[in-house]
This record gives sequence, C-alpha cells and structure tokens, in this order.
Amino acid sequence: MRVHLSLWSLSRMMASFSGRAKTSNSASNCVPSVFMVSLANVTSRSMAALTPTPRTKCRDHQAGRAARLDWHPTKIAGIETGQWTRLNLRDVRDLLDIYGVTDQAQRKALIQLARDARTRGWWHSYGDVLPSEYTHFIGLESEAASLRTYQQVLVPGLLQTEAYARAVIQAFRPSDSAEGIDRRVAVRHERQRRLTEERSLQVSAVLGEGVVHQLVGDREVTAAQLRFLAEAGDLPNVMIQVLPYAAGAHGAMVGSFEILGFPEPIDPDVVYLENMASALFLEEPEAVARYVQVFDYLRATALSPQASGDMIASAAEELA
Repeated sequence: MRVHLSLWSLSRMMASFSGRAKTSNSASNCVPSVFMVSLANVTSRSMAALTPTPRTKCRDHQAGRAARLDWHPTKIAGIETGQWTRLNLRDVRDLLDIYGVTDQAQRKALIQLARDARTRGWWHSYGDVLPSEYTHFIGLESEAASLRTYQQVLVPGLLQTEAYARAVIQAFRPSDSAEGIDRRVAVRHERQRRLTEERSLQVSAVLGEGVVHQLVGDREVTAAQLRFLAEAGDLPNVMIQVLPYAAGAHGAMVGSFEILGFPEPIDPDVVYLENMASALFLEEPEAVARYVQVFDYLRATALSPQASGDMIASAAEELA
C-alpha cells in the first residue's frame, strides 16, 4: 500500500473517474485529456484500470457538474485535468456521487487513499530547498518498485556518495548557502536508504563511459565515488552497466532519463526528464514505450555488469 500517495496523484485519480461521469440528458462520457503531462501532472496509477474513453466536447457537462456541487467551474475543471491539489474527504465523497461510483469497496478504497494522501512524506520537510518538480519525483520514487536510469555524465543521485553529491550541488548551485547544500545532500542520503538498507527498490543503471572518467570534486572524491559504485553493483537489487564510447551513436544521445516502474501490473511507467531549469514527467504510453525501447537497447549494448564493475574499479585505482 502506498502510504505517501500525494494529493496531486489523488487529484489525477479523480480525473480518471470523471471519464465515467454522465449528465442526466446525455449518454456520452465526458473525459478530460489526462495523458499529456508535465511537472506534477501525472495521472493516477492505482485506478488505471478505469481507462478513460476518448475525449469529447464536454464543457457544458463540466459546468453542469460544477453547478450540482455548488462549486466554481474552475475547481471542477482543475480536478478533472489533475491540476487541483486541495482535495479533502468531502470533495472526494461528492465527486464519487457525481461520477456514479456506487461500489462500496471502491468508495472505501478511494476515501482511504484520500486520507493517506494527507500524510506528508519525509521529503516535505525539505521543501525550503527542493523545487516542486523534484519533490514530486521523490514522491513517485517512494512509490516505485523499480528504477531504470541512463546517465551520460554524472552518477545517478541514488548512487552518489556524500562528498560527490556535495561537489555536484555546489557546481550546479554556487550561490546556495552551506546549510542549503547540507540539506540537499541529506535528501540524497535519505533517498539512498531504500537502495542500500531496505533494498526495496530495484535499480538498473546504464552509465555512459564519460561518467567513469568525469572528475567531480577532486581525485579523492571521484575515486571514492567509483569504489562505492563498484560495491553497489554487488547488491542484489542493483545492476550497473557502462556504455563504452565504442558503442557508437544511440537513441539517448540527446540526454539522460529515468523510468519509474510501480508494483501493480496496471500501473503505467513514468519517465522523468530533468534539465537545469525544470523537469518533465511523461506517462503517455507511446512516449514511455519509446524510452523503454531505447533503454533496452542501451542495456543490451553496454558492457556486462561484471565487465562494468571491472572498468569502474580500474578507474578508481588510477585516481588513487
């Protein structure tokens, strides 16, 4: 069970139910477009089996639902497009009535999820130093069962040592205070617990060879990071592969990416893309499938985990 289901995920869940809503004078479903997403606009996964039908013209239907609930039209519109993140239990019950959800088991499950959504995850205590899109990513990561990541230049955040993470953050955010940097490093460490202590997250990482040769901090910091990588590759829930320069051109040369997978078979994967200014979440099936295909190619083309570990360990020795 996902204890820290976020409010925006619950909002997207309610958006999926809006596809079942009918007005009293129409038999056609009114479905918002919920598949093109960015930042926090990730559709609910836990109720993905209730697949929305194709979008229809439904502005009048939506206005009718707002009137029946005595809500402002912008509120119902925000909920049905996943933008409204202030759902309370009364809202959820009212929406379930409007959408015609009468199954008591479904209603009970959704209301409980609404309660769980109000439980703040540990990462919210770092909201003063984390951008909202990164907070959303950590929330998703906390729910995920697997993470597939391709990185061109840097070690993935989940596998960074404290000193390496500090050097990266200082390079990206040179104006941050020492306290702010410390708090960002602490976030990296807290995320890592699922990987190295709980071992509840399966990670498959493909690293461009440049990651192995990129000096971060100084030689000592980079060597320690590479040794940690080599050791992490021995964990039963971690697989690390290096994509050598000799592999040539490939579909991920445009940038790094991460694919989050979730426990339930009906839960769709989510692709996370990050740049210096913002981040993007993708859940549209065609887009996700493309990234999965590219990742499978990278994994097949990369060195074996054993050969990758040997390359990483050798690079660490050269820096010592």
